[in-house]
Amino acid sequence: MYNCLTLLLFRFVIGLLVAAPDELTTLYTRALQQHLVGIQTASIWLIGCEDMELPRKIDSHRLTPLEEVSREQRKAGGALVVKLLPLKLAQGDLIVTLADYEYRAVNNLVFTGTEEFYYRYDSKGKQYHLVRRKSNGF
Repeated sequence: MYNCLTLLLFRFVIGLLVAAPDELTTLYTRALQQHLVGIQTASIWLIGCEDMELPRKIDSHRLTPLEEVSREQRKAGGALVVKLLPLKLAQGDLIVTLADYEYRAVNNLVFTGTEEFYYRYDSKGKQYHLVRRKSNGF
């Protein structure tokens, strides 16, 4: 029994490693899309997206990697910064975690909470489906 579970977990992890980078980018994009619902800020700065080709716009939100934000914009502060954390694997679910920060001119980044999106792979449909969403905010 243990060997069978180990083999299944091994095949799942290998599938993730072999999965196209586009698939992982799609998961982060879907998570961002749901995460930004109800947020009024038009400009969102991103951290941790250097190796992904995320869209520059989701709905009415402009997405800009933090390293591309000008010094003048940073000095103004008051922006929402979303950090894309590395994927986690737990009990067969792939977890996308997004951490929110407020960028203040005085204190730089102030942590405001996280949101986790749990995706499960459907082998028949050959795609990931959102199975749970969990917010951890103040």
